[in-house]
Amino acid sequence: MIAETLPGNTGTPFLGGHSFGAALAAVAVLRDLVSPAGAILRSGAYDRYATPGGFEHDRRTVASAPDLYRLMSVVSRAHAHRGIPFLITCGGDDENSATTPRQSQILYENLTLYGADATLAVFGGEGHVFAARQSILEQCRLEAEWMSERAGESGVSSQSFSQTAYLQHRTTSDSEGQ
Repeated sequence: MIAETLPGNTGTPFLGGHSFGAALAAVAVLRDLVSPAGAILRSGAYDRYATPGGFEHDRRTVASAPDLYRLMSVVSRAHAHRGIPFLITCGGDDENSATTPRQSQILYENLTLYGADATLAVFGGEGHVFAARQSILEQCRLEAEWMSERAGESGVSSQSFSQTAYLQHRTTSDSEGQ
């Protein structure tokens, strides 16, 4: 997992991770273990019930470890976002059975239903680990812009993000108007 502050920012750090690290970051935020400035989640497994037979080298099943599955499944905890914004990214062609794009979409949809400031970017043609230089640069730029906006810095707009990724964004004020 990574925790990072923007240069010159002495405030609360952002928390994020990739794959299992993203799942752990989501657990930490949505189970009220940490209160970062924002959560940056890359290609995570947020609903462990989608892999009831285990995951990679961990062969514990939902039947043998129900408490673990309950703890690691955070989709149903979306209501506990406490105003912490989320940036969720994934590859549109992620074939990892636990981290398909649907995992990211479901978390995004649940967060926005509960009024969270959530952004979802799905990078077409990318898998679990991005390969194309352009996608890697776009993801880095999106993360930097997103953190800058949440840290209150001016002059950066998500509209400058290119169309490499399919991007959805909803803030609390968007959902209040519905």
